[in-house]
Amino acid sequence: LSEVHPTKVKKLGLYDKFGQSGKANELLEKYELTAAKLVAMVKENM
Repeated sequence: LSEVHPTKVKKLGLYDKFGQSGKANELLEKYELTAAKLVAMVKENM
């Protein structure tokens, strides 16, 4: 999308890290992918 139409894009995810096994809640916290963290990232980049 941003290649054709100028759009602000923020990539979210795990960068240069190996994933681990565990409970979903704990992994979301560890990798900062909880709903609250995602909302904060979106607000920072608006």
